[in-house]
Amino acid sequence: MNIILSILIAILTIFALKTKNKQQISGLGDRRFLIAITCAIFPYLDYSFTFLSKPIELAYHNTFLSSIILTPVYALGLTAFFNTVFGNKVDAKFLFPSILGTMLVVLFFNLLGTTELALFYPFSDIKFSFNILHSFNLILFLILTSGVIMTAVSKTSRRDAARVSLVIVAIFLLAVFSFAIKARFAASDYAKALNLEITETHVLAQPLSVFNWRLMLMTKDGKIHDSFITLRDKPLEFKNDGRTNRVAQLYRPSKKAVWRIYRQVNPNYKKQFDVIVNRYGDNQVMRNTLRYSILKDAINYQQYRCLRFKDLRTEGIRKSLKGNTLFCQNPKTKDFKVLYGTKETYEDITKLF
Repeated sequence: MNIILSILIAILTIFALKTKNKQQISGLGDRRFLIAITCAIFPYLDYSFTFLSKPIELAYHNTFLSSIILTPVYALGLTAFFNTVFGNKVDAKFLFPSILGTMLVVLFFNLLGTTELALFYPFSDIKFSFNILHSFNLILFLILTSGVIMTAVSKTSRRDAARVSLVIVAIFLLAVFSFAIKARFAASDYAKALNLEITETHVLAQPLSVFNWRLMLMTKDGKIHDSFITLRDKPLEFKNDGRTNRVAQLYRPSKKAVWRIYRQVNPNYKKQFDVIVNRYGDNQVMRNTLRYSILKDAINYQQYRCLRFKDLRTEGIRKSLKGNTLFCQNPKTKDFKVLYGTKETYEDITKLF
């Protein structure tokens, strides 16, 4: 979820959670905007890991700061902080539920997006995502922006304005969820038509329109069936924007969709792949990293011979190494390395494995 959307959601939530309490109404006032922004930004603090080493980023990004188990602890900390800053303006017993509720709602919206979160960290490193909202959804942005403006202007009825706005947001989310179900039905129809034995079905929200979806079907025979569909009768068209139109044309009605079929493991490297699975198969970081990837080929990198995995979600990126993960072995010393592709180079993430 985009940080701007998270801030807007947090503002509406913290006002919607106001209670009929004189101390709260007269005490905090516009300070609630500051509290909401802090609650929204808090999970994004782990983006600072991108300035550190790649192993730290992969190990901790979207983990402990996005944990539903640790969120009450963070809410207590923020409550204590703001209670100290504002002094006797508000009682902590009224402030804590608002902060906790706001943080949980922001976490829920982030879970609806394409970013995967380790929701039950530290007990589990498995990352989840519902993938029903693209990172930035224009319609949702307009609804939230309108709601925040009404909330800011209507000083005497801010709680009601915020609650009405969140109800509209909930209706929009239900509509988007219904689109996700329709996209999943399209994937099911395709699988039935070809008698495919499906092991996993991924329905991923896409940019440009809430009607655009990407379908990725993992089959029992080790293949990935991949397609871009639109739930509209025909693709979107944008005037005077050739690049956006080219992207829009990727999404076709389900009956006219183009499906690409990939082998998850190139047969030429099956033995080497089995060695990797035996060595790293239980590693959750590996599973999270390679969830949408295929074993594409083998390459030489420095003095190593490497198997290259490619994340299909980055398949169209030509001038970047993002989406590439290398599992390498030195033919002479037999030592292993795992390398993660960035924009310009590969970074060693061996210590994670």
